[in-house]
Amino acid sequence: MKRVAICTLFHKNYNYGGILQGLALQNVLRDMGLDAYLVTYNDKANKNPIYTTLLSRCTQYSFIEICCKIKEILTATTHSEIKAKIKPRIELFDRFISNNFYMTDLYSDGSLSLLEKEFDVIISGSDQVWNPNAVRKLYLQDFSVSNGTKKVAYAASISRNKLNNKEAKIMIPCIEKFDAIGVREKTASDILGSFGIKDAKIVLDPTMLLSVDEWNNVAAPCFVTEPYVLVYSFSDCPFKDSLSDFYIKKNMKVVFIPYAKQKYNSFDNNCDLIPMWNVGPAEFLSLIKNSEFVYTDSFHGSVFSILFNKQFAVYERDKSGTTSKNSRMYDLLSIFGLDSRMIRDDHKKVLENKIDFSNVNEILEKKRIESWTWLKDAVDSQ
Repeated sequence: MKRVAICTLFHKNYNYGGILQGLALQNVLRDMGLDAYLVTYNDKANKNPIYTTLLSRCTQYSFIEICCKIKEILTATTHSEIKAKIKPRIELFDRFISNNFYMTDLYSDGSLSLLEKEFDVIISGSDQVWNPNAVRKLYLQDFSVSNGTKKVAYAASISRNKLNNKEAKIMIPCIEKFDAIGVREKTASDILGSFGIKDAKIVLDPTMLLSVDEWNNVAAPCFVTEPYVLVYSFSDCPFKDSLSDFYIKKNMKVVFIPYAKQKYNSFDNNCDLIPMWNVGPAEFLSLIKNSEFVYTDSFHGSVFSILFNKQFAVYERDKSGTTSKNSRMYDLLSIFGLDSRMIRDDHKKVLENKIDFSNVNEILEKKRIESWTWLKDAVDSQ
């Protein structure tokens, strides 16, 4: 049985999408008959090979963006009262990971070359493993592989519209050495193509390789008794007053997950919304599955809305920034013909118009088969 290492943003990553995409890829590979493990790797203990210092990271932002970053740091959840409220959520994450994942021992940059002795295939992905701000030697597989161990990327995301010269100089030579490259967004395929890497395949996020029945088995039972709208937000949310007014008229509650990014945003202090504190990955799935509507700026918030056939609307996050991640949202919506779910000016129209999921589900099934087949071929071929 082939042994497969999955290199993704996983260890101590208390992000719902990050954990669930790792679980999905692990389960898909194991269903293929492979012995798959997630590599335990502490991002914070290992340097970004591009932006090695705080000063160098600042060079990619405008003055306004730097000010926003400073504000984020100042409003991070360091207060003891906030930490106490979030602690049960972290415990739910840790329990979920312990109960559902096959993991390696802890690796560091100095021990990465040992992976080749343990595994036949090393997969980078899914998620933002090639985002220049998050990239590490592990995700670029920038270590010696000499015994025929296969290098694969699955649904790797750059999460940018472009790479600057400094980023490309470090990343492209490593990516060129991969045996098979699957990326999550068309934008990533276009970026790699501009540097001569023409064979990158656009594939689905691994969460979409699992059926809704499989996700139903992971989701916690419904724990909100009244009809509700879910707001899952990583940034200050526009149109919040219109959103509240619209659903108050329909006698629905509006619930949200506070400190989703462990930083304040406008929803965290909005007393009209109902906070859901004790939400781990299973509870997160339940909140989406049982909602009447999802309002989000999150990639995986949108993905699971599609999987559970939920009415949803998306708004842009940090749309003016040079490091804006909105390209992944545009690409996802475009694949499923859901571009109209992006709220711009006419937000009421988006809230009122309903999605016909019959065509969406047909596209999903076709893309799921294509992506599964590509992944199977990538790990099986010699």
